[in-house]
Amino acid sequence: MILKKCVDCIFLDTRHWLKSKIDVPIKMKIQINKYSTEIKSSAEKYIIKSPYNIEIPKKTYTELIWERYNKWKNHEAIVCGITNKKYTFTDLKEYSTIIGKCLVNEGLCGGDVLAIVLPNSPEYISIILGASGRGLTICSINHLYTPDEISHQIMNSGAKKIITYPEKVQDVMKAVDNLKAAKCLPPNFKILSIRVDEKSSTNLPKDIISLNDLVNRSAVTNSPKIVPSIIADESLAFISHSSGTTGLPKGVCLTHKNVVASILQMMEKHTTFFKETNGKMQTQYTHICISMKFEKKK
Repeated sequence: MILKKCVDCIFLDTRHWLKSKIDVPIKMKIQINKYSTEIKSSAEKYIIKSPYNIEIPKKTYTELIWERYNKWKNHEAIVCGITNKKYTFTDLKEYSTIIGKCLVNEGLCGGDVLAIVLPNSPEYISIILGASGRGLTICSINHLYTPDEISHQIMNSGAKKIITYPEKVQDVMKAVDNLKAAKCLPPNFKILSIRVDEKSSTNLPKDIISLNDLVNRSAVTNSPKIVPSIIADESLAFISHSSGTTGLPKGVCLTHKNVVASILQMMEKHTTFFKETNGKMQTQYTHICISMKFEKKK
């Protein structure tokens, strides 16, 4: 009976606890503390280990993706459901490589954080792969966020540059102005914009850099001004933020090793629902920004 009461109290919502001012007897408090201690001290027996042994190689998640490139280079990698824009794996690799060079030419180097405020689109995947391939850390921001919400995530992640799209530029500019007023904006912070739809306006406010123009310039074919540091498997790949249910969104750090482990777990033969296409049919299975070729098991 005491244990049942303990569990009930433990799972009580804190806000309801404060509003109703429940008076928990001292004996019950002791039992809660004792119960919590028992769980903590005996945590080992609650850990369930997988029967499958998956080797996690020392490589980045972009290396893991591109090691299958030659097999699928002429196949479609991405198809936009809205614009029907299609990229083959060759298109994707070339475009993401150019974007990576552009970002480095803009002053970013290995370990720097790049914030991205974009809807789902082929450009989003290209930017993530290009930036990760240069050793940058990605901080994705919900494109429906308000300027205040964007400000918090830029400041919390320590982003040095941000990429958005024309329809969101004004909100991002307000977010940056908020940080300037609070003196929390990193030096040389820049806003870049990329069109994800051909109907998007090409007219951008002053000081907003067009990533489309950078890609199209002949200068991007030159070697980057800054060579990123060597990317280790323990390097930070993503800073993903929570939704902020119990407060402001909090950043969760994922290394390349974390992402590689996640990919391999879903590719493992005992757990995956997919296998490689046989050439008669091809489908795409995407995890974060990973596009590979698989066919569903029959």
